[in-house]
Amino acid sequence: MYLNACRKIYVGNVSVDTITSMMEVCRKISELRHDWKDKNGRQVVDMPEELFTKIIALARNLIDCARGWPIQLCSTYYTALSSSITNLTMASREYTTQSLIGLDTKTSQLEALQHVREGATLHHKELTEEDACREKKLKTMIRAS
Repeated sequence: MYLNACRKIYVGNVSVDTITSMMEVCRKISELRHDWKDKNGRQVVDMPEELFTKIIALARNLIDCARGWPIQLCSTYYTALSSSITNLTMASREYTTQSLIGLDTKTSQLEALQHVREGATLHHKELTEEDACREKKLKTMIRAS
């Protein structure tokens, strides 16, 4: 009798609700950001690759049929990135936006996310190089004056 009571109280006899679990995972994915504050209040900026890795780590907990998901991974990744990276990616002639139609499986969602990640990584690198060049020019201007 004691073991049965312990099992019910501490282990539980209810199966995991996949819908609630999926909603929780989607909420956590939606909360991810390119720049965020840590526990100490310091500003942290993740690279697009780091953000992608965080999304992939959470997405593995989602069910295979994506029809019931309240999010789309590639769209959520776009919104999590900084506006400068998103704008540069979307404005690029080399980058083709991913169609959101037919993303009804986890595999297709992950493929679309991979496509968006490639564009974001490329344009993040361009922005970083531009910032470095601008900083170098500023230093030479300060020395010259």
